[in-house]
Amino acid sequence: HGSSSPVAHKPVNTTSTQVANREFSHEEKLNWVSSMVPGCDPAEAGQIVASMEAYSGADFSRIHWDEDGTQPETGDILKVFDAGKAPVYKGNLYRGLKFNSYHEAMKVLMAGGGTWSEPGITSFSTDRNTAENSFASHSGEEWGILFTCTENKTAIPFQHMSVCSWESEVLSPGGHR
Repeated sequence: HGSSSPVAHKPVNTTSTQVANREFSHEEKLNWVSSMVPGCDPAEAGQIVASMEAYSGADFSRIHWDEDGTQPETGDILKVFDAGKAPVYKGNLYRGLKFNSYHEAMKVLMAGGGTWSEPGITSFSTDRNTAENSFASHSGEEWGILFTCTENKTAIPFQHMSVCSWESEVLSPGGHR
């Protein structure tokens, strides 16, 4: 998609835990990115950190729906995946979604023909309660759906990079890989 080309890689390692159960300091984030993306200079590491923070904060939707990879932040974040050094999270992952109505939820589910896919970079939670109560919660006419991923092959621990570390987030390249 876009300017980034798919890279098939085998993860160097896997983990069933987060890197840390808290958000790293800015310096720790820079060091982590530098260790995950070989040859990354300090300015590039800073840009990748800023892009990851934008994804986990106010710019989530813009980056998530970037199917063509045209947003610069998308390319920055994918550098971490492309380097193949970040551990792949092993264990159940959960994604909660909220819809305005039953009809909207069914329309989205039926469009996939029984298969769910995400268009771009996507986050999941390692904590079922967080996904269910924070993202799939609903009221009135709204409908909430909780997806469970039992065979993750691409999502990496992200809690330490997220400005919302309470979400126990992992990050997947989604449709980009």
